[in-house]
Amino acid sequence: MRVEDYTFENLEADPTPNNYKIEIIDEGNSNCPILGTAGRTFTIAQMKFVKPSGGWVTQTEPDCNATTMGFALKGEHNASVGTSLGNYRVVYRVVRENGALVNGSWRNETGHLVPTAYVAQGLVGAYFGDAYPIGTRIVAEIGLEDLDTGNILCTKELPEFTLRRSSSGFVLTPKVITGNTCEYDLEVKFGKTTPTVVTYHEVKVFFLNHDGLPAEDHIAPISNYVAGTTVTFPHHLTKGRSYTVYVHYKTTAFSAECVESIEVPVVPGVNTPVIQIDEAESTWAACGTAGNSMPVTFTLKVTSGTPLNYSIYEKDANGAPKTPALAAAPMPAPMPGTTNVYQLTLTQMVPAEGKQYIVSLSDGVCESMNKDMRVTPPATPLSPATGTFYGSG
Repeated sequence: MRVEDYTFENLEADPTPNNYKIEIIDEGNSNCPILGTAGRTFTIAQMKFVKPSGGWVTQTEPDCNATTMGFALKGEHNASVGTSLGNYRVVYRVVRENGALVNGSWRNETGHLVPTAYVAQGLVGAYFGDAYPIGTRIVAEIGLEDLDTGNILCTKELPEFTLRRSSSGFVLTPKVITGNTCEYDLEVKFGKTTPTVVTYHEVKVFFLNHDGLPAEDHIAPISNYVAGTTVTFPHHLTKGRSYTVYVHYKTTAFSAECVESIEVPVVPGVNTPVIQIDEAESTWAACGTAGNSMPVTFTLKVTSGTPLNYSIYEKDANGAPKTPALAAAPMPAPMPGTTNVYQLTLTQMVPAEGKQYIVSLSDGVCESMNKDMRVTPPATPLSPATGTFYGSG
């Protein structure tokens, strides 16, 4: 008898190497092991999206008078790397703008190349144009396309990001605080230093986490600011949190006021928290009808540290965690079948445009905070099942 193309279905992925073994026995020939006495072992690896070192998103650098800007998306999937893993490619689309659902079409990196002028600004990946109003909040989705069928096999929603005007001379540098493992300091430099150093009439203010007062922190106005001059925020910052710095400035006494902003970069060993999560393998979601109470669930894959307690905060208008915490308790046990995946749930009224939350994980010494997490209710939540159900036993 000859058997060809036999298919084993519904095998599960597993991170353990050689997680499957196959043996073929010829019962009509003294139970001869066709593949040898040891059989054959093989691995069905877990498929996952991989966040690039430069982040999922790169943005254009519009000038002071511009009202629109653009961006590109970049990611990888372990099934799209290497020719032996199949005929796949990573694709991207926009699914929300300013909290509203949009029906964006899938784009790939070869069909939507970044223009040369924007490559020079650091954009990589699939290009999404430069006609978005500055300040637009974007939620995008990354997917894996099977090029043999055109089907999208799996998707992941990326964290929301905001299109921000910033220039190459706007530099934020996290600095270690000696003896303080939970916080860090932030140095700021701004302005053009090439081909000549520019002196600005006034840097009106550096704001932290909110474009205007009240802000979480700010640096007072500086007259005749010399580009590249370093200034430091007065208060320490918490490791792991999302921070954005806004600068308001005027080049001359009579010029228009310009605004730029930039997110604080992650510098390993400087502002990374003790307890870290795998952003690509963690999720946060609200399930219910907008404007009503609903469960909000955070599923977090912890990759370093041992969380003993957690707190969940709503993000305040000034960008800081709003106190008191919405929830604070000992860390639950890891989810079944895992050793480092935790699920935290609370009940909240979530508007259609969503809400932002900050999750803190504590090891008893430091609060390790995570990036802002915006949750948005589904446009058409599932209704409870109805009808008559029958079972047999």
